[in-house]
This record gives sequence, structure tokens and C-alpha cells, in this order.
Amino acid sequence: CPSTVPSCDDTETSVKVFAGYQLNRILAAEVAFTNLGKSDGPNFEVKGHAWEASGVAAWPLVGPVSVYGRLGIFRGVAKGGGIQAHTSETNYGPTYGLGLQSDVTTNLGVRAEWQAYPAVAGSTITRSDVNVISVSAFWRFR
Repeated sequence: CPSTVPSCDDTETSVKVFAGYQLNRILAAEVAFTNLGKSDGPNFEVKGHAWEASGVAAWPLVGPVSVYGRLGIFRGVAKGGGIQAHTSETNYGPTYGLGLQSDVTTNLGVRAEWQAYPAVAGSTITRSDVNVISVSAFWRFR
């Protein structure tokens, strides 16, 4: 949300779909699509999504619980509505995050993660740093 708009709602539900390949016990490579949700105010709306590729490094803590870090690149798209109707911006940038992961079974795991997408948009649509806090489940094909 622009700092000049006092009544802006920029908290939204985000949906992410990802797939990856576990290189070894520590390292993995992932690709993902994330719907970043929307921000809206009295006379505008901005929706966004991102495609990304990232590396994930996990460090075992206790038993099935690991802490992990993520570093990669995203391609973000922001589309405007209201007074910003018919505006769309695409840009690229780094993405990074931290999280906890636990194996529930040999194949099923769960994650809690914070991930940042800095500087989404920025020309005709206000540049925004998007932060996503997520809880997800994943399935390992073995």
C-alpha cells in the first residue's frame, strides 16, 4: 500500500504450489507459483503473483525437525484495478526465507515459513516488499 493511503488493506491470503528435488539430506532445489493476494484501498486494487526458483538448505535440529533457509529468484507480476485499471508490471528479483520443517511420515512433511519478495512492481504500480507467512504440507515421492 502507498504510504499516502491511510485506509489500505494489505493483509491477504496467499496460495503457493511448489515442486522440488532433494539433492541430498541437506540441499534441495524447488520451483513454485505463489498467488501473493491483493492490496486494496478506497479507489484502487493491486493483485500479484510470482513464479520462483530457489535453493533450500536444511539443518536437522532434533529427530524429524529441521530448520531451513531459502534463496532464489522470482518473476513477479502486479496487476492494478480501480484508478490503476489496465496497469500491469512484471519484474524480477531475489527471494529468500526461513522456516521449520518436520517429517510426519517417511513421505509426508509439514513446514512453517516466512518468505520475502522484495521490490515487487515499482514503475506505474507502487513498489512493495511482499512478505508471506505460510504453513504447508508436502509429499516426497521415493
